[in-house]
Amino acid sequence: MERTYQEFNEDIVRAKNRLHQKLQLTFPEVEQFISTTDGALYWHVVQQFPHASLVLAIELPALAQFILKATPKNMSEKRAFALARHLHDLASQSAPAVDYNAHAVHSVIYLANEVEHLSGLKADIIEEMTKISSLLAEIPILESIPGFGIKTAVCLLAELGDISRFHSSNAINAYVGIDLIQYQSGDFEMMQHIRKRGNPYARKILFKAVLNMMSVAKYHPSNISIFYQRKKQSSSESHTKKIAIAAMGRLIRTIYHLIKNNELYDSTQFSPEK
Repeated sequence: MERTYQEFNEDIVRAKNRLHQKLQLTFPEVEQFISTTDGALYWHVVQQFPHASLVLAIELPALAQFILKATPKNMSEKRAFALARHLHDLASQSAPAVDYNAHAVHSVIYLANEVEHLSGLKADIIEEMTKISSLLAEIPILESIPGFGIKTAVCLLAELGDISRFHSSNAINAYVGIDLIQYQSGDFEMMQHIRKRGNPYARKILFKAVLNMMSVAKYHPSNISIFYQRKKQSSSESHTKKIAIAAMGRLIRTIYHLIKNNELYDSTQFSPEK
């Protein structure tokens, strides 16, 4: 199921890239409508108004009512009207390269519908995986780590399997495909890197997990975020990817320790030196 989930992710990326290309011809400004282009409201708006002229053909009150009905979340009429005015302004600024009945417009509708459909399938898979794994002791342990949600927990566990079967955290590194061997001579230090072997899905999940931990670090600091920040401050490396890989190794050690000892994450229990 996790591999199917990843396949849906890949399909969504391809569909989004194609949708972006088509929108450049029909209504590129719609991508500025709201801050996120992943929610139901955005996809409904794109399907209903794939061309700028279709927005201009409808009155603001009717446009606001559509926006109210298009979002599954509670929204005030004032907010809906403000969004309607914003969408109308974007359409007024637009200069589409094709007419409203061009083939590219039909492609926009199809691709937006496809992304919304795939997003729904992803959500269904996560829900089913959550039910299947609800009795596993590892899930609450993983969710106790700052930045880990249920989606990260079930996907990572699906890829790693029974973590207690590994004899050490280094064995997990090898399974995932992270090379944490450092060579140092004088002032030269070879940074950690990823080999082209191991489990690429687990690597991807762990990499995103580190980024999530950094995004919540201001209010939920962890040994990983502290380690990451100190590495970043002391390193002359302009790219943060290598630092994230090192943080992935630290995260694996933390996960292995917690699960082997059946402990929930406690930020006071860990320090960057451990």
